[in-house]
Amino acid sequence: MGRKLRVFYSGALYHVIQRGNNKNFIYKDDADKEMFFNLLLSTKKKYDFKILYYVLMDNHYHMILESGDIPISKGLQLLNASYSKYYNKKYNRSGGIYEGRYASLLITSPRYYYQLLRYIAWNPVKSGIVENAKDYKWGAHQSIRSGESDIINIDRTLSYFSDH
Repeated sequence: MGRKLRVFYSGALYHVIQRGNNKNFIYKDDADKEMFFNLLLSTKKKYDFKILYYVLMDNHYHMILESGDIPISKGLQLLNASYSKYYNKKYNRSGGIYEGRYASLLITSPRYYYQLLRYIAWNPVKSGIVENAKDYKWGAHQSIRSGESDIINIDRTLSYFSDH
């Protein structure tokens, strides 16, 4: 049986999750996370999607993305392939660094969106890395609080709260 087709439409919100193979680290240091961000920024520009929220943990990442006119699958394929190539070269290894293809869950309600933001923000807290989400360098929480980011679209992220 083949893979289930991904649902796509312009303006859709997705919770994207990508884990390291065998729960291995996909980021071993800050330079790896910086490289991932650089690749993410160039991919975002090329494939017309908005990043509403994210967190990079050592062995996985979470993002909330809003699609544009191009399916997010195209951008995520490029991002994950480019980062894997970088990682394998840097650490003199070969093979896949990810546990299969990424998961993308369609966000279908404001309640689900709010729950996801909270879940993603508190990931480093639950893991014992920081005591408060605002203190985690590799998550969107600091950017939301400061109102400045090159990566996330803060206005769009917060716009979903305007009706409630």
